[in-house]
Amino acid sequence: MGCETIAENKETIFVMTETKILATGRNVVPMDILTPFSPVNYDTKQLVERVIKEHFRYLETASIEILFDQKKRKSNGNYVLASLKRPDDLTKFFTSKIANNGQGYDYILIIDENVFDVLEYQDKLSIIRFALQHADIDLESDTPYKLRKPDIQTFSEELKDNNTDFTWMMRVQVVAESIYNPKEEDPYNPTAMN
Repeated sequence: MGCETIAENKETIFVMTETKILATGRNVVPMDILTPFSPVNYDTKQLVERVIKEHFRYLETASIEILFDQKKRKSNGNYVLASLKRPDDLTKFFTSKIANNGQGYDYILIIDENVFDVLEYQDKLSIIRFALQHADIDLESDTPYKLRKPDIQTFSEELKDNNTDFTWMMRVQVVAESIYNPKEEDPYNPTAMN
């Protein structure tokens, strides 16, 4: 396994392995113990690249890190199954060598691994498209990679992309609920599972 030092100070050296950033020094702590995030698998990476190529050509020049999240996250009562983030300056600094562009990642796409793994292929595509619709690029700006808030344009694009299936969001929320809050089987009441 190859390692590359990406930053260091007096007490800690941050090392990038093939899949993780490790802090070495007095204590070596694997990154997966500190965070619920992990790199996505090859198939998921290919799926995201396909969605970008087919629906978001303007993102082909953006440097996007794709991560799985194993932690349940909710916003306004709904499960957050994928989100697009802009990295802060410190994150961009620490990822500048990894992103192979000298400037760090432009976006970080975070996908709920627990739910994503059990979804049908079409629902996976919908979740990725939904998250990527928040990307906004203005190449004339000093900071060209931005995020846009959901608005009528985002909603219109979502309807266009999922014109044959308007219920995908409700369906994946039900799947998430079944994963994060499974109904216990009551041995005294066989209908309790329903």
